[in-house]
Amino acid sequence: MEKLIYVDTNIYIDYFENRSDKYRNFSDEATWLFERAINCEFKIVVSYFIIKELKKFNFLYDFKEFIVSLQNKNKVIFVKLSLDEVKKAKDIK
Repeated sequence: MEKLIYVDTNIYIDYFENRSDKYRNFSDEATWLFERAINCEFKIVVSYFIIKELKKFNFLYDFKEFIVSLQNKNKVIFVKLSLDEVKKAKDIK
């Protein structure tokens, strides 16, 4: 079974904005992660909540362009979670 990972919104924003601090370049780490997906190490799981957050922060266009490259290589899985499912997941310790 192929590995799946869920990438937090901040990782996408690091990638799109080339963010860094005085110690490291977050964009390099995000690029490394996405290259691993493209090179078939795993698939990236994308939820409605990630899309909603990226839209809120005006990164939806960037995301749409980016995600097409992963879709073309069959490296993306879109999931739809209900609010109840998210609440239950948050209660898991």
